[in-house]
Amino acid sequence: MRVAITTKQLETEYGGTVDILETEYTQYYPKFGITLVPIPNSLENPAEYLEELGVEGVILTGGNGVHPSLYGQEMKFPNKWSLDRERTEKAIVDYAIEKKLPILGICRGLHYLNVHFAGSLLQSIKDETNSQVKHVAAEHEVILTDDQTKKFFGLEKVLVNSYHNQAILPEILSSQLKAFAVCSSDETIEAAYHPDYPIAAVTWHPERIKLGDTAFNDKLVRAFVNRELFWEK
Repeated sequence: MRVAITTKQLETEYGGTVDILETEYTQYYPKFGITLVPIPNSLENPAEYLEELGVEGVILTGGNGVHPSLYGQEMKFPNKWSLDRERTEKAIVDYAIEKKLPILGICRGLHYLNVHFAGSLLQSIKDETNSQVKHVAAEHEVILTDDQTKKFFGLEKVLVNSYHNQAILPEILSSQLKAFAVCSSDETIEAAYHPDYPIAAVTWHPERIKLGDTAFNDKLVRAFVNRELFWEK
């Protein structure tokens, strides 16, 4: 399965930019028969590029906060923003929807999709809520809230890793998305899917195998590859 995978964009010490794909992605996802095709953030026409590559799916990776201007806010807290990435991912998601390609969002991927479908975000869960949950470089429990998800995995709760500053509260989740996992302690949205398109995303990182439930994540990625569960549409 040839899958377009988005990249994090960072500024260099010399004033330029560099697109990055962390090693964990390239070590983990190919185990499921996925050939990763990293997508630069400097393309004039990302959709045309994907068409030429003949990709069969999309992974939206973590890294870079979703720019507040996309959901009508001013920047309140520092983050590694990239308007080039926002433009690129919008084009990729639009293309994938048009072609009915499956999309798997990871961390920022969930946050971007929520904004893409007219939801909003907290810029900093630590500064904008009273949550006592550590959401960066930690693990915590999530509750599966969707019946089909609980049936598919045979679970009601699962331990996941956590590496995010931005967050989604239930009241700012896009009306076009449905949650399938929430943090058991602060009820922030940890995973969601689109009921009409083959799109689903999680805040945790399946590829970071040192924390979280690896067997659960493996089954989730296999569902993406096999067009099962959220991706069978």
